Amino acid sequence: MIRVQCRGQASLEYLIVFGAFAAMLAVFLGVALNVFFLGLGALDVLHAKGFVESIQWRSRSLEVLGVGSASLVKGSAFNEWGIALEEGLFIVSVHDSKNGKIKTVQVPVENLSMVESKTIKGPFVVALQRVEEGVQLSFK
Repeated sequence: MIRVQCRGQASLEYLIVFGAFAAMLAVFLGVALNVFFLGLGALDVLHAKGFVESIQWRSRSLEVLGVGSASLVKGSAFNEWGIALEEGLFIVSVHDSKNGKIKTVQVPVENLSMVESKTIKGPFVVALQRVEEGVQLSFK
């Protein structure tokens, strides 16, 4: 009796199964990464909202204190943030680098002044100081 062993066909079947698995994994990872970056963008907007509300609250608190009083506000921007003060509104524009959208978060502020608008990314510190005219915001 002659025995014929054919191992080539088994190897080919394993390659086909592995190729199908790799293709499914690639599709799943692409979708998972998109969802991950969308979540990071949404989280960055939430951080911006917390930051502007903190600036609003601390500037109001400093208005009742004496000249020279100061407070620091720390923040961290995953994407680029544009920080500006326009017509009594403190504005943070979050530039989502993945999809190119800009989300704006703003709060009304009184007696707050800034030397210049700034674009930031990463961890940062903002100093609020009570001056004669109100509250001065500066970047450290």
